[in-house]
Amino acid sequence: ELYWYDRELFKLYYFGEINGNKYTLQSLADKTGISRRSIFTTVKNVKNYIKKRLNETRRINNIL
Repeated sequence: ELYWYDRELFKLYYFGEINGNKYTLQSLADKTGISRRSIFTTVKNVKNYIKKRLNETRRINNIL
């Protein structure tokens, strides 16, 4: 359900690349040319989305 751009930035920030490279906001901004603020906002929005979905799943599991 996430836009590919949001999903990929989130994955790079939290999990790094396949070769093990990890990123800070600044290093990811330097690599991609995307502003640090934009990356921060995207990562924050994806985290909120994931939290919302987890809460929905928990509520459904409590009902069942």
